[in-house]
Amino acid sequence: MKFQRFIEEQGSGFSDLCAGTVLVVGLVTLLWWVSGTGWFYTDSGPVLSPFTSLSLVLITGGRLAHKHLTRWPMPLTLAWNGIVIGGNLSNIMVQMSLPGIFLDSFPGLVPTSIMTSTGLILYCTVEILVIIRDTRHNTFI
Repeated sequence: MKFQRFIEEQGSGFSDLCAGTVLVVGLVTLLWWVSGTGWFYTDSGPVLSPFTSLSLVLITGGRLAHKHLTRWPMPLTLAWNGIVIGGNLSNIMVQMSLPGIFLDSFPGLVPTSIMTSTGLILYCTVEILVIIRDTRHNTFI
């Protein structure tokens, strides 16, 4: 029992460190996109799009705020996750139904890939399940 408590405490600190790193990188890349081109932007390879950065900032910012701020409302975290899910679902639908028109209409836009959007939707779904259910003492969601 003491070992399990120790692992939970150490795991929480490590997950907070990882979430904080994702939050900072997401904020930096988002601010970099606002200033012009993206951070380490290249035409020939993958790049972190501004929409992916915004999604990561909303997800991890809500997660850390919900976990550490006593007055942070749970519905706000759920709403941010819902916004990320809706935005990524609309991205998938637009790219699957009208990819040529979408990319030709906004030539300077770097869209989030369908696989990244799917991953972000799944990540938000897990976050919502963790917020709604008390999973600290349960191995499976």
